[in-house]
Formats: sequence, C-alpha cells, structure tokens
Amino acid sequence: MPEVPVADLAVAPVSPLDLAKNANKSAKRAGGFRSVTAKPEWSADQFITEAKKLVVDNYNAHRDREKTPALTIDLVYVLTFTKAGSNWRAALQSPVLGGLLYEVVYTGMRDQAVINVFRKINSATISY
Repeated sequence: MPEVPVADLAVAPVSPLDLAKNANKSAKRAGGFRSVTAKPEWSADQFITEAKKLVVDNYNAHRDREKTPALTIDLVYVLTFTKAGSNWRAALQSPVLGGLLYEVVYTGMRDQAVINVFRKINSATISY
C-alpha cells in the first residue's frame, strides 16, 4: 500500500449530528443505548401510571393463582417517587402484596425500567 503524505489528506468537517448518528450505530452494535437523542420528558403522572402497570403485570405474572387474588392498578399505592435528570424512581405498595415493596427505576438515557422487589424479613429496635 503506497503511503500518502499527510498534507494530501483532506479532512472533512464533522457536525455534531453526524457524531451522534455514528455513536448511535456503534452503541446499537455493542448492545448499548437505543438512542442518543433526547426523548420527550415524562410527566409525574405518566411515570406513576407506568410504574403501577409494571407492578401489576409483574405481580400477576409471579403470583400463586390458587392462593392469592389478582392485583389491579387501583390497589397499588405510591409511597414515594423522585426524578433526577431524565431518571425516575418510585416505591410502590399494596395491601394485596403481602409485605412486598416494589421499586421501579426508569433510566431515561437507556429508555429502560428496572423492577426491584423487596420483602421485610425482620425489624429490630436498637436503644443507645
């Protein structure tokens, strides 16, 4: 392969949009983020509704159908929720859940939600 003098190479300017498109293609091949462009922001009501749906779907998919009743969205209560950047986090509970606490974490950059399920094992009081 013949060497080309550096002075003969033309460097085309690259726009930020081209960089984002190339980064998106690379990330998709690597199994990373689905999009590097900003998505419309969710409102608090949209996130809470989606989090409740995820809890209902997850609980009903894993419950013992013979022993426990189905969970409906109107029986799920939000204990707390917060937003930081494009990320949301909520703790949800229901009287039907039998001691389970659900945490739904939505990561905006990845457009991905994670559901964590917790059960209280014991409680201890420590006096000082």
